Amino acid sequence: MTSILVIVTAIALTACGNVAPQSTLKGPWNTHKEVATYDVTYTENNVDKHGEMVVTYQRFNNASLNVSNNYINNFENKPQNITPEYIDNEFYGFIVTTDLKLDDGQYKHSVVVTDKQFRAKYSFSKSHFVDKNTDGKFEDLESEYKYADTSCTYVIKGMSKDNVVDKTATIKYKSFNQVAYFDNAFYIALTRTLDSVNQLSFVTPSFRENKALKRVATKANQFIEIAPHKDLDVSKFAHDKDKKDKTTVTCYRSAIASSETMPGSGTPINYYISAVPFTTAEGVQVNNALVKFVEHDVTYLLKEIHMIEV
Repeated sequence: MTSILVIVTAIALTACGNVAPQSTLKGPWNTHKEVATYDVTYTENNVDKHGEMVVTYQRFNNASLNVSNNYINNFENKPQNITPEYIDNEFYGFIVTTDLKLDDGQYKHSVVVTDKQFRAKYSFSKSHFVDKNTDGKFEDLESEYKYADTSCTYVIKGMSKDNVVDKTATIKYKSFNQVAYFDNAFYIALTRTLDSVNQLSFVTPSFRENKALKRVATKANQFIEIAPHKDLDVSKFAHDKDKKDKTTVTCYRSAIASSETMPGSGTPINYYISAVPFTTAEGVQVNNALVKFVEHDVTYLLKEIHMIEV
């Protein structure tokens, strides 16, 4: 199975004059933490496999933040090769976490921290995946990125193809005000926020290539009907309240693709975003709900969303 990029917060993007689109980002989470659960399916060796992923989005205003204590220690309750640390006693910004578990034991957990403008500050991930280029052997990796305005330092440790991985390096890029940079764990949030522009160019630092990769997020203008997981009550979407027999949700498509390959040669990650609000069991409205996304050979379907007051 290919490594899964777990990608996630909110943006209203406008381009006026010489103002960079990323300078006008706007997040929808204020008093509530959003917790979304997805059914995960993929096919490997002609066998259908399944799993589940939980994505959590939360905004903080002047909070005491210790990422290691609050978000990392419970990752599979297994020893860590990296001792992660990100502490801010007056934190203003967003945290997005993903918790992916497949029925065959594969998993990936990640946390990404951004400031209130969605500028990446820190990320940590821990993954356990079968490397499809080997004979069923696992790749176990931990990654930690510490971001500054024009460069980030990363540490990667673990095992890959029976080889010990232990690497520390620095990747340089332009300042955020010149070219936006996002951690790949933030993609889920990014794709939900392309409201005012149809395209945004940015870079993502990658340890595999040891450089900042060029990416472009694009929002399609046309709408498409998407079926979420059967457990999700589509009548909770605003336009479907009086359509009890409807099983689909009207969505628009956002995509993230490489801008370094020839047009059409790369496979974009497609995200299908609800065009209308969803009302949770708590009676709280969710805008731009991510109903479905397809990442390479893996499909994620929305099962439920909860908005928890914090």
